[in-house]
Amino acid sequence: MLTRRKIRPVPAVQARLETTWEGRQIGYIILHQFTLSSPQQVKEALERFQGADGFVLDLRNNPGRSVAALQELAGFFLGEALIGTSVERTGTTELRSTEAQITNKPFVVLVNQGTASTAEWLAGTLKDSERAVVVGMPTFGKGLIHNFLPLTDGAVVAVTIGRANTSSGHEILGAGITPNVRVEMANPPFLDPTITFAFRSDTQYRQAIEQVIMQTERPSLSQPYAVEHLCCSGLSETLGTSRRTGSH
Repeated sequence: MLTRRKIRPVPAVQARLETTWEGRQIGYIILHQFTLSSPQQVKEALERFQGADGFVLDLRNNPGRSVAALQELAGFFLGEALIGTSVERTGTTELRSTEAQITNKPFVVLVNQGTASTAEWLAGTLKDSERAVVVGMPTFGKGLIHNFLPLTDGAVVAVTIGRANTSSGHEILGAGITPNVRVEMANPPFLDPTITFAFRSDTQYRQAIEQVIMQTERPSLSQPYAVEHLCCSGLSETLGTSRRTGSH
């Protein structure tokens, strides 16, 4: 028997500011998918957290999608730069970021087996350029680029036009992106749509926090951290404030 229930929509971007036990602040941004509006939401989060000492970008279980969104997002961390190539039947096309750099602070990207397409492309290029430390598990390996052709009946046909390579020439298709720091998890987060943020019991997330602190030349995280405030959806307003100590 089927039971109907409402499914709470999860916004494309969510963010909060973490404060560690020693007062270091880390901006935590979850990007669930690459939509046309998600770069603006990430930009708003980066600007909101401009006082943070570093950032964690969570791309776990992100299926990717928009190449235009990839170009904008890469620019926020790299500035205008080569971010990869599309290998097509007629030759190779360079892909460059299209936005100005917003931050050069310490930066960690979280990935897992569900990170695919433009999401793993972004992670791979940030790793190649040594702009970010990538933490988690090897990504899915879907390095294909598509064009979408609308039909008269409203349907859309996806046509594969190329294979994606990162800025160093690494081919994503079938290989994925190998993280700098491999952290296995028996139960990957975010498969349950009611779960929106990672917590201290999430070992991949905890390692990401520690990697940011290491980049800021601070001791490894060994004490509880607190959630200072939370914002999500369009990030236009703070939805709540809480302070937690101990395990989540």
